[in-house]
Amino acid sequence: NLGIWRRFAQFAAITEPDEISRQNLESYVVHLVNVDKLDPKTVKNHLSAITNFCRYLADHEIIDRVPRVAAPKVKNLPPRFLTPNQAQQVLQLAKENDALYTAILIALKTGMRMDEIRRMSWEDIHWEQRLVVIPQSKSNRPRSVPLHPELKEHLHKNIKAKGPVLPCPFHRGHFGRHYTSRTFSRMIQPVVQAMPEVFTKG
Repeated sequence: NLGIWRRFAQFAAITEPDEISRQNLESYVVHLVNVDKLDPKTVKNHLSAITNFCRYLADHEIIDRVPRVAAPKVKNLPPRFLTPNQAQQVLQLAKENDALYTAILIALKTGMRMDEIRRMSWEDIHWEQRLVVIPQSKSNRPRSVPLHPELKEHLHKNIKAKGPVLPCPFHRGHFGRHYTSRTFSRMIQPVVQAMPEVFTKG
């Protein structure tokens, strides 16, 4: 990432590649953590981008060695869950928007991720088995989740033979098209800002 490299070079006042050192890289990491207040995962991404660029320079004999700096540890925080009262509050936020209400209800009742909800099709719903089959999950493997009775009743109101469960209103057609990642993010933004625990990224 050229932008990350330029940011590091500006911070360390580097004008020539051979001025890169472990010391100025360590100082940069400390600055990202303590001054810019970046989370450990983002700092690790910065460090990885700079290290890869240094490796490229070393492979082409522009610098002698690649400086090594330990990346900050990424904490695995326990998942956060909404209380029943919070779940009702967030559904109230979307009561005037049918698509948003449906997306929230799917998230609350199945735990599906944002992209899984966005790509959900009517063909994925197995009504008799009361299952939603996700053809491509984050692990690139299909998985299934139980179809909650409340969600089943809600979806039955708008059931179609095929196509996206949440058709994007910007695309015309009998069955419609899925939201893009960007348009879906815009649609759910009011809820994400109010209660980010509702939707899991990915």
